[in-house]
Amino acid sequence: MKENMKILVPVDGSALSCKAAAFAADFARMTGGSIDLLFVSAFRKGEMPTAGQERFIPVEQLVSSMQGPDQAFDAAKKAIGEDVSVATHAETGNPGERILEFSREHGHELIVMGGKGASAVEGFLIGSVSQKILEASDASVVIVK
Repeated sequence: MKENMKILVPVDGSALSCKAAAFAADFARMTGGSIDLLFVSAFRKGEMPTAGQERFIPVEQLVSSMQGPDQAFDAAKKAIGEDVSVATHAETGNPGERILEFSREHGHELIVMGGKGASAVEGFLIGSVSQKILEASDASVVIVK
């Protein structure tokens, strides 16, 4: 196992993202690594698409965007504990695309994220952020359920 592993944990404040953060913390402790928590909102707080800019926004992204990143970060940090180095980052954009870009930009070796457990049909119809990351990431990916 590589030492000083750089781990990315996308968070949304859900129980599964906290579970992923706790899992990543165990890895960070074993490797002497650090964790970047990433909150991606489909749009900036208080900003809604204007006429002519409408786009499909999945419900889970809309709900995630309504709560601020601070709540998601606080919940994840609580799950991680005090003994692991953690940095927080809030971004705006398509969550799947932004997570992949952020991971590549920062050289993460591992991405740990919660999986909602969508069926293959649901994943096909509404898209699955975790599935997109799993298929397109240069880093190793762990999906926590």
